[in-house]
Amino acid sequence: ILTCIECSGIHREMGVHISRIQSLELDKLGTSELLLAKNIGNNSFNDIMEGNLPTPSPKPTPSSDMTARKEFITAKYVDHKYSRKTCASSAAKLNELLEAVRSRDLLALLQVYAEGVEVMDPLLEPGQEPGETALHLALRTADHTSLHLIDFLVQNCGNLDKQTVLGNTVLHYCSIYNKPECLKLVLKGKPTLHIVNQAGETALDTAKRLKAIQCEDLVGESCVFIYLFFYLFIYYNTCMPPNARRTLGSLQQLKTHNNN
Repeated sequence: ILTCIECSGIHREMGVHISRIQSLELDKLGTSELLLAKNIGNNSFNDIMEGNLPTPSPKPTPSSDMTARKEFITAKYVDHKYSRKTCASSAAKLNELLEAVRSRDLLALLQVYAEGVEVMDPLLEPGQEPGETALHLALRTADHTSLHLIDFLVQNCGNLDKQTVLGNTVLHYCSIYNKPECLKLVLKGKPTLHIVNQAGETALDTAKRLKAIQCEDLVGESCVFIYLFFYLFIYYNTCMPPNARRTLGSLQQLKTHNNN
């Protein structure tokens, strides 16, 4: 959805696990993000997230102060206080989640998310593997028209390391079903890369065995980056001379000051 510059600051304070703000002018929006905007939009989003607004409405106006804006934004996005309710039980929510993913209905997915469904709970009906979550199912059946659905689930699932009964994470599924474009979205969520399944394979091992070359390259690059970061962290804290650490810290502070 689109927000004003004042409210965007409040959204940023909540953290990306609640609300991810990007600039139309400064940020480069990916395909999945553009599809999300196209398939939801402000009106449809608010029909769900503000479906139970009380009267008189607490919704801020352009003249509202920051306190009123923050109270409303927190109630709407964190507590889902004003969202429309359609499901009577947790089982009903999981069933609606399953149907939303099967039909690739993003608004239905938003509706059940607003009602507080546990996105990464195992689906009630057996899938390709026992213990599949909505994201596992979405990845297994994904194509180029459903990237926005994957992106929504990745951003709102809270746990990308959930495993099926066979131990497969969503990373494993990307490798098993050779879904490199989906893998790019999953990696943005920073999943754990070294989890092994019951076969003793990481997602990288699976990609190598199945010759899913693009997936192998993407996971491999992420592993290299993490190992490099870990090496530099250890070097900085144990091997780098104290004078060099102080100099580096001063340069970082100077860079931050200049950027501000």
